[in-house]
Amino acid sequence: MTIASEANRSGPYACNGATTHFPFGFRIYDAAHIRVILTDPQGTETTLSLGTDYTVAGVGQSGGGAVDMAVAYASGYRVTLILNVPFTQNIDLENQGAYFAETIERAIDLQTQMSLQLKEQVARAVVLPVTSSVSVDQLTSSVLSLSDIQPQMQALVPIAQDIKTVAGISGSVVAAEGNASTATAAAGVATSKAAEAAASAEAAKIWNPASYSTTAQITTMLGGYVPTGRRLKVGAGLSLNGVAGSDATPAEGDLSADRLLALDLTAVLGRLKNVRFITASGNVQPAPGCTKWLGFLVGGANSGGNSSGASYGAGAPGGAGCMFFATVSDGTQYTAIIGGVGGNSSFAVGATTYSAQGNGGVATNGLINLSGAPCGDGTVTGGNPVVLSTGPNGGNGPFGLGAGGGGARVSNWNGSISKNGIPGCGYGAGGGAAAGLGGSGTGGAGTPGCLLLLEF
Repeated sequence: MTIASEANRSGPYACNGATTHFPFGFRIYDAAHIRVILTDPQGTETTLSLGTDYTVAGVGQSGGGAVDMAVAYASGYRVTLILNVPFTQNIDLENQGAYFAETIERAIDLQTQMSLQLKEQVARAVVLPVTSSVSVDQLTSSVLSLSDIQPQMQALVPIAQDIKTVAGISGSVVAAEGNASTATAAAGVATSKAAEAAASAEAAKIWNPASYSTTAQITTMLGGYVPTGRRLKVGAGLSLNGVAGSDATPAEGDLSADRLLALDLTAVLGRLKNVRFITASGNVQPAPGCTKWLGFLVGGANSGGNSSGASYGAGAPGGAGCMFFATVSDGTQYTAIIGGVGGNSSFAVGATTYSAQGNGGVATNGLINLSGAPCGDGTVTGGNPVVLSTGPNGGNGPFGLGAGGGGARVSNWNGSISKNGIPGCGYGAGGGAAAGLGGSGTGGAGTPGCLLLLEF
């Protein structure tokens, strides 16, 4: 036999999850004379084991044979078959011994295969030119140094032409270096001013002191209740009860400061991202992308009073209301406490805690702070033959979120009679009082607090 081909490897073959049979086109004299290499999708090579991972067919055939894998590897894997002849010589020729041409030919074939094996390895090696004065050690050191800065070199490839251009104008580049420092400082100032302008524009979109011009509009925003003894101050160009305002820029604050912050609902609703209505205590996290909250916090209101005899119970005042505007952070939890019937509500945002007490209490720290709305008045009138008893109404909830329950009304000519008060409805609304003439009645139920958040 002869080695008529310089073939020394077959593949790499692409795996597909089904194929296990891979041919090779060179002669081998032993199943161990072929090396099977598996390359994973990340490029890592593994030498497989004969008998465990694969078997070999076609040993000794001049046209080669095939490797049959124990596993069908998935797509992305590759299989490569190369010569793997050991660099040994095991043929012993004795002096004046028998001569077998086949033995000599096989020894020559194995030596040729060793040469082909070396040829395959050298073809994958870095070879210096014949006239090079660089040693292998110097070349290796340089390659390792380049490997350390590979990411930087890859970044330079797309701008190679630009580097050549800059090299031609190096003098101008040096002169521009000083100007770059000045430009950087100016850019920082411009960025700061742009941020200030954006913040001012943002505020102008939401808060507009020219939003409310009539008593009805202002009263509606306040939930139908303006505390006795306090006055509303409006801006120039506006009027309240026919009296023109004079303060061109009303300051932010609550009614106790004789100021009213007007709200431009058109601008607000145009930027609104989410609305959340909260009736239970717990942590509140801003909706994704929201950085501002316009909130309405309401305290709870008590139930109306009971009646006994020819009398009426006490009406329950409404809960306080706190309107606030806060900057929040995405992903941060903020603690809300929502008062039950007659209970206090509070909401902690950063260093500020907004509060709205229940049962006619006060609110604090808001842009607008409303005390709980008072209840109505009750009456008992006598006469012959008619006797009337009317219990007071409960106080309304703030911001129009609740209506107080009505007081009971009874009339009697003789005997005893009573009537229960009407429950409040919504949130922060007091229950109406019961009324009776010789009997007893139960006051209407109050309502709990709540938290309404508009998220921007």
